[in-house]
Amino acid sequence: MPVSAASRATGGDVRTASFSAMGFICSFIVAGFVLQLAANAWPVRAFEHGKEVRLDLLALVVALASQLAIASVAFPWISSVQDVDVVRSSYLYLLTLTPISAGLFYFFVVDFLAYWMHRLNHVAWLWPTHAFHHSSRNLYWASGMRGSPVHFVLLGVPSLLVQVVFDPQGPVLSLVLAYGVVHNSLIHSNVRVPLRLLNWVFVTGRSHMVHHGRDPRLGGSNFGFLFTFWDRLFGTWVDPGSLAPDFPLGLGYEIGTARLVIGLPPETTRTGEAA
Repeated sequence: MPVSAASRATGGDVRTASFSAMGFICSFIVAGFVLQLAANAWPVRAFEHGKEVRLDLLALVVALASQLAIASVAFPWISSVQDVDVVRSSYLYLLTLTPISAGLFYFFVVDFLAYWMHRLNHVAWLWPTHAFHHSSRNLYWASGMRGSPVHFVLLGVPSLLVQVVFDPQGPVLSLVLAYGVVHNSLIHSNVRVPLRLLNWVFVTGRSHMVHHGRDPRLGGSNFGFLFTFWDRLFGTWVDPGSLAPDFPLGLGYEIGTARLVIGLPPETTRTGEAA
């Protein structure tokens, strides 16, 4: 699940933005500590390549800066849209739902929209903005923070749209933000989930790892963030159990770090090949 719930939290207020940034970092650190312990005990696989910690630290800075930049633009827009009659009516209707019903509705709608936005990120003209996210050859809990600024904008759209009518505030907003960070770390972790039924319904590190495969056919599968049934329904599901356990991850081409982080395609030679 994209972590752009931070955008609603900042609200253009410096103090709130600072609090949100601290919450973002603390959630990331706590989740990472727990998931690293779990990965040591129950790993999905062993990797030939070591963790690229420096690149992942750079990715964390880019992610946090992108979230705060999105917040400064998104909050005024959300506030203005919430004054529209149809939006206000939708919000009042959601207030009539039980917390469980409203929560299920929120996650279903966000995940459905995020599934299609994720697929859009894989079309040729948008792929360079998403490639940094797929660059890790050793997938672990910190890898999910890799992304260009455009990557964060696009994958944040589903959450922002739904927040227009849900208008989460206070503790609920903090939970939404923490959930986004923790869940993003979880599905990119190298932790084996033993319950097969859980794997059948929810995205886990093992199933999402397929999506990070170097083979373009694997990269074009398993787009879901929370639920696996969108992929099953729309024909993009690949069962991780059907693959060799050591399929390679990462990009199948070379590209400079700066272009990768910014979201630009590889430089090409005069013959049209990637440099």
